Amino acid sequence: MKIKKYVLLYLFSRAICATEIGYDTIYLLKFDNLKNDFPYSHMEEALPDLIRENYEFRQDLTIKYIENINPNIEKYAQSNEDSVKAIIINGRFQVVNNNFHIEYEAYDMESWQQLIKRHFFLSIT
Repeated sequence: MKIKKYVLLYLFSRAICATEIGYDTIYLLKFDNLKNDFPYSHMEEALPDLIRENYEFRQDLTIKYIENINPNIEKYAQSNEDSVKAIIINGRFQVVNNNFHIEYEAYDMESWQQLIKRHFFLSIT
């Protein structure tokens, strides 16, 4: 499968502009491989890595990987001294009819409001 990295990077960078409105932290989860396709299992980490690579030049932004959401809900509960303004990015992918489908959302960590939901696909033929 040949997925052009620059195409994916462009799509992610255009869609995750919520960081431009005051967020200082992005938490990334592995993307779910919906069909558990072994040949594409590396994409579970590769897709979040593209997001990290797109923003790693930003000195004002912290990017961290997390294993799951539950411990982070308690850890980052609202408090008076907590000044972190974070988003969490959750995604999934699958191959259907020679198309690589990717869907992801970004949520505000304080309110759990969905900020972004994007779906796109690339032909793998």
